[in-house]
Amino acid sequence: MNRLRLTRPLLVRQARLDDAADLHATCFPDQPPQWVADYLAWCLEAPDRPARLVALLRGHLVAQMELTRRQNGEWAEISNFIVSEALRRQGIGWRVAGAAVRTAQRWGCREVRLQVQLPNEELTEMYRHWGFHPLGTPLNGRQWFTLPIERESPPVQEPPQPRAPRLRMGTSESNEVSVDR
Repeated sequence: MNRLRLTRPLLVRQARLDDAADLHATCFPDQPPQWVADYLAWCLEAPDRPARLVALLRGHLVAQMELTRRQNGEWAEISNFIVSEALRRQGIGWRVAGAAVRTAQRWGCREVRLQVQLPNEELTEMYRHWGFHPLGTPLNGRQWFTLPIERESPPVQEPPQPRAPRLRMGTSESNEVSVDR
């Protein structure tokens, strides 16, 4: 696996219509390109639709996720969380998840939730390390995880030291995402 050394910060921002081709190539290569473009347009056209966050590294789209308000804004659901396969295990997902939690916090949500298809020990361990906890018992082979949103401290814990060179996790304003829905 190629290891990546960041020389510029990872940019996490709201998706735009012109991201459709890159989303297709990086995250949804098994879907028809028009479906990816249509679904992206659907997500972006109304305030009650999922927010689509994308991560760019050196100008190239490397990850995406959807964030949806649930139960009148009590909590937000992370779904369709995809990091480019060649770039996994390097902290990119952690950065995107952090942006999602900050967005949910700005929305006034009290927690962020996501589901994991079981069994998937590697993924569940990663989410636990980030601070997520199982919610209830698994149902239909899926387990919900929850992360309460704290108001005064960083909501997502830093990932463990990777074996390869470590990513720079700068906190510049350019890394912040703002989704006002």
